[in-house]
Amino acid sequence: MSEDDIAEAIRSAGARSGWDIRPQEPGVLEGTRRWHGRHRAVVRITHDRQSLTIRLVRSDNLLQEGNRVHVAYNDWVRKLERDVLEAINGARERL
Repeated sequence: MSEDDIAEAIRSAGARSGWDIRPQEPGVLEGTRRWHGRHRAVVRITHDRQSLTIRLVRSDNLLQEGNRVHVAYNDWVRKLERDVLEAINGARERL
């Protein structure tokens, strides 16, 4: 599975989960999700053939303070991660 295939699987899974995923550079994507018009989370997704990392870059109205953020954010990111891994594994099986 190529890096481009992985990035496409991430973008597709993110879109299904309500995230707007945009490429930044090879192996790096930025995902943005808005809730109720006033909450927003922006994450940096780094990936290669062996790993996937999702890190919070910034948020609006999610009570972010230092390394802490609203507990609901973790649920949203866990769902994104689960959907992305399912998409990547599904794409690998089709190859």
